[in-house]
Amino acid sequence: MEAGQVRCLYNRPHMRTSTAVALLSCAVLIPAALAADSSLLGLAPADSDVLIGINFKQIRESNFGKLIVAQMAGPGNAAFKAFVDQAGGFDPLRDLDEALIAAPAKQNPNAFLMLRGHFDVAKLSQLAAAGGMMGADYHGVRIMARAGQQGGFSAVAVVDSSLIVGGDEAGVRAFVDRRGQGPSLRAAIAAKAGEVSQANDIWMVMHAAPAAFAPPGAAAGPMGDLVQSIEQVTLGVKFGTDIVISVQAVTHTPKDAEGLVAALRLFSGMAAAGQKDNQRVAALLQRLKLDSEGSTAKLWLTIPEAEAEAAVRDAMAAQMHAKAASPAPAPAPSEPASKDPDVVTLPAPKQ
Repeated sequence: MEAGQVRCLYNRPHMRTSTAVALLSCAVLIPAALAADSSLLGLAPADSDVLIGINFKQIRESNFGKLIVAQMAGPGNAAFKAFVDQAGGFDPLRDLDEALIAAPAKQNPNAFLMLRGHFDVAKLSQLAAAGGMMGADYHGVRIMARAGQQGGFSAVAVVDSSLIVGGDEAGVRAFVDRRGQGPSLRAAIAAKAGEVSQANDIWMVMHAAPAAFAPPGAAAGPMGDLVQSIEQVTLGVKFGTDIVISVQAVTHTPKDAEGLVAALRLFSGMAAAGQKDNQRVAALLQRLKLDSEGSTAKLWLTIPEAEAEAAVRDAMAAQMHAKAASPAPAPAPSEPASKDPDVVTLPAPKQ
C-alpha cells in the first residue's frame, strides 16, 4: 500500500473505519480499504510511537502456522490444554484473529493492548473477576480493574464479542471515551504502519528513536553512538514458501547507515564463527543480508519454510524426550502404620 493511500483513510478526523465509509471516501482504493477495515490501527491511541501487530488469522492459514497449531494443540501438550480449560474454553490459537500493542516513546511506557477475535464476554469477565479484578460499568462498557494498581497492565475491557482492550485503567477509560470518533493516529505513523502491516504477518513500527526508551547515558561507546543515530525502525515477518524477516533502520545520515551495517556484519560474522558445531544456526547467519540505501540500513533473512518446520519438529521432539527421560517425583514419605489393631493412625496434617 502506498503512503498516499493510507493517508486517504487516516487523515479524516471524523471518519469511521467501516468498509462502507472507506469505500465511499476512497473508492479508487477498494483493495486497500477492505484490507484496512479489519485492522486495529484505527483504534490505537493518538500518542502511539511504537506499534506491534500480529495477524493470527493469516499465520494460521500458512503451512508453518498450521504446524505450530498442530504441535501446540496436540495430545502431548498437556500444559496448553490446561491453560484452555482454566480460561473457560478460550483457545488463543483458534479464537484470536489480530493483536496490536501500542506505546508512546518514553522510559517504561504503559503499553495498550487490543485483541480482535471471538470472545465469550461473560466467561472472560468471570475469569477477570476470579483473578482479583473488580468490575464497573463505564459508558456502557464493563471495565475490570485491579484495585490499587495505577500503572502497568491493570485493567481490561471486553468491549464486545470481537474486541478486548487492556492497559492501565486511565488508558482503558480513554479508549471507551473515544470510541466511534474515527482514527486518531498521526498521519506519518499511520501511513508507515499501514504499509508494513499489509506486507507482513508480524510487524513493528517504531516511529521514534530507540534511545528514547533508554535511561540517559545507557548507550556508550562506538556501538552506543550508532544506536543513538537511529531515528526510526520497522520490522516485518512474512510466512509463506519462505519465511522472510526484514528490518529497516532510518539513521541521521548515510554515513551512519553504512556504519551500522558494517557493525552488524562484524557481529554476524563473529556469531557464525562461534556456531560451527550448530550447522543450522550457522547456515541461518550465512543467509543474513545487510545493505544500506541512503540513510536507511537494511537487514533481511530468508528461511525456507521446510527448514523452519524441521526445526520446530526437532525442538518439540527434544522437549518430549526430555520429559520422558526426567525421573518421576518421589512419593511423599508416609507415617508407618501402627501394629496395634486398636490404634488408628491418621495422616499428618498438611503444613
